[in-house]
Amino acid sequence: MTFIRAKEYKYRTNKAPFILADTDNTVGIWISGGCYITIYNNVNIGFNVRYSRATTFLNDKKIRAGGLNYGVLAGFHF
Repeated sequence: MTFIRAKEYKYRTNKAPFILADTDNTVGIWISGGCYITIYNNVNIGFNVRYSRATTFLNDKKIRAGGLNYGVLAGFHF
């Protein structure tokens, strides 16, 4: 489970440059996984993948938020 907060800003030329147009909070799904291996007795290398998805409404428009994220890791342990 994930909690997502979405905000939309509109640009305005006089006084304050940005005004808040709309905001919404919603709950969605979050999936994460990954693995690592240890090499040379104390060096770790690996990867991870994360996916999130939620539907939010800003200014009466249905918007899908979230997406796919991935990364690699390298570390040293003792």
